[in-house]
Amino acid sequence: MRKIGKYTVVGLLGKGGMSSVYKVQMPITGKVVALKHLQPSEPLLMVMGMERLQRLFTSEAITMARLQHPHIAGIMDFDHDASGIPFYTMEYYCGNLGALIGEHVEPERPTRIMTPQLVFRYGRQIMAGLFCLHNAHIIHRDIKPYNMMIDEGNQIKICDFGLSKLHGEPFATPSAMQVGSPYYVAPEQSSAPDEVDERADIYSLGVTIFRMISGQLPRAGRRASSINPLIDGAWDAFFKCCLASKPEGRFASVFEARKAFEQLAGHWRKRRLTDCQLVDIGKEEIKRKGEALRSEGQKVAPRQAREVFQLDERRSPLLWRQNDFRRVNRELIHDALSGLTWQKNGSEFPFSWEEGNDYIRGLNLEAWQGQTNWRLPTVDELLSLLGPNDDLAQSCRRQFFSPRQSSLWSSDTRSVLAAWYVNLDFSFVESRDKSCRNFVRAVCSSFSSGIEPDEKNGIWGSKQ
Repeated sequence: MRKIGKYTVVGLLGKGGMSSVYKVQMPITGKVVALKHLQPSEPLLMVMGMERLQRLFTSEAITMARLQHPHIAGIMDFDHDASGIPFYTMEYYCGNLGALIGEHVEPERPTRIMTPQLVFRYGRQIMAGLFCLHNAHIIHRDIKPYNMMIDEGNQIKICDFGLSKLHGEPFATPSAMQVGSPYYVAPEQSSAPDEVDERADIYSLGVTIFRMISGQLPRAGRRASSINPLIDGAWDAFFKCCLASKPEGRFASVFEARKAFEQLAGHWRKRRLTDCQLVDIGKEEIKRKGEALRSEGQKVAPRQAREVFQLDERRSPLLWRQNDFRRVNRELIHDALSGLTWQKNGSEFPFSWEEGNDYIRGLNLEAWQGQTNWRLPTVDELLSLLGPNDDLAQSCRRQFFSPRQSSLWSSDTRSVLAAWYVNLDFSFVESRDKSCRNFVRAVCSSFSSGIEPDEKNGIWGSKQ
């Protein structure tokens, strides 16, 4: 097997103009980490030269190593391969914000829309990481969704500091080199990348949050509130102060942006309370009634996924299944329409797919809740937990399940090495390496403890 230094290469995670990132295993322990290896493209090599690129790559590693913050990715090791080319390793994260919203190689295509709750969660974390960077006088210059890794605890980790610079430090960017990503880069960065300050990152932050809440990229005359009915003009005012064409029109610092963001969060909470009082959840239209759901896992290739799971191009359900959830007890939720009984919370910790199956076996061995027929749900069954995530009624609906377990393994596999999971926050289906970690929520098709619904309060109890 191929090695880079002492690390065994498992697979390629991504490749850019300057470097490639690999999934590798550490010696002896076998721990999986990410390895970034300097591998410049021919055009970049011709423009900058290998010696200069190595200095830039080493500077990136030093920048990451000196920063210690919960929302900034840190490096674990730095070394050179047998040819003297540098590389460094960092924690391996299966998720990132770009994949979560479904950003395509063609950025103009619409992405998944986040609920305001999630926008505030991730937005605060990005701002906290940026605040640390700017306090260290570091300007990132490439803030975008795909540079926001997400760990197992749903925590953002800002990464990719290859284009970052110290404020006031001469960078001498070659005129032919694009600094930053199209659509996310501040206007002044395109013309004078070496002269930008923290406000360039604030512009990119604004584009990222606009994308999260609207599924679109900002354009002249395009207001987020005209795209997403859950938000109003207060959001447009916030974006105006992030996305001004000139730096002096923007928030002067991340501290100011965060303060305005918290005010926006308070405004949204008050509006949501008012709106939810006007929504009649009982009269919302459900597009598909309860029905028997596939209960046995199967192998589904990526090209078959949309047809088998009945998904749209963003891998969200084409139709929503009706459910009628009732609480059995503190640990169980029953769906009277599908006949499925679910764990309310699921596993306390995320597992690899194999560990998730071991967790299910453990529940059956101990006859948890008196049952020995617990299993990993299929994608079809997991989708029955969802509702339209961009609908006001869904936003106001009573939540029966723990929100912490947002990404759940299914029993459906993609290959020997990968399986399908469902993200409940974003209502989509995707596959992952089985070594990645998701939560598990066990299900059983028949519950044998003799329970019946109490129609007065929607609670299920034991027959007397």
